[in-house]
Amino acid sequence: MWPDNNRLAIISGSKPYSIVIANAMATAAAQFGWTIGFGPKIVTTPRTDWREVLHQARQDAPAVIANTHFYASDLASFQRQFMERPTNSLVYLQYGAMHRSFVELAQEKAVGVIVSAVTGLLRDEIGQAFAQRYMIRFGRGSTPQVGCQCYNALRHYAIAAAVAGGTGKPGDLTQNRKVAQALLDIPYRGVAGTIRYHRKWQAAIAYPDQLHDPSLALPHLFYQVQNYAGDLALIAPEPYNVDRFVLPPWCR
Repeated sequence: MWPDNNRLAIISGSKPYSIVIANAMATAAAQFGWTIGFGPKIVTTPRTDWREVLHQARQDAPAVIANTHFYASDLASFQRQFMERPTNSLVYLQYGAMHRSFVELAQEKAVGVIVSAVTGLLRDEIGQAFAQRYMIRFGRGSTPQVGCQCYNALRHYAIAAAVAGGTGKPGDLTQNRKVAQALLDIPYRGVAGTIRYHRKWQAAIAYPDQLHDPSLALPHLFYQVQNYAGDLALIAPEPYNVDRFVLPPWCR
């Protein structure tokens, strides 16, 4: 029965985005009871052939294999090649696996993959209404879970700018600071949850890690590919998880 152990294998692309996430994952692993069996292993990206690094990761028989690279097509190649000789490991792929293009390329081999986003689309009434409008506008092959990110932030900015009396012209620091202050002062509940900026960090407060009140923090959402022809299943955190985690088909 999965998991066989508490070992984590971490693979990273060569972009700073990927490396920062991989290193943070490795740093935080111990406090959640995980040990790093392999990595973080940084590989040059873009990349379509992952077989060598997968071979290295498999040697430790990890319970989880995480890849923090973020190009959807590269991740589809990674998952297809993992499935050539799957291990009893949960596979976590970063961001790019949210894109519809990932499952279109990986097809049934994508089923079971976990992916998360610090800004993602909720499956409540507000989120579903947005998804319907988005797909009408951009087509069934589009990805509302990604499109919502700019939409959510821009709506918040528009409200803040209206309260502040308008946007500032280039170089108008006085007016732009008014808009920035309004962003700090006004929480916004949008299609991705509630944006409420921390006054010191000047970043959205995260739920549930930084605040346990989902009405005042932005949820870090976890999805799973359960039906490659359908929507991503939203499996965490509560109370947003309208679906449940399913053991990947390659796990025993």
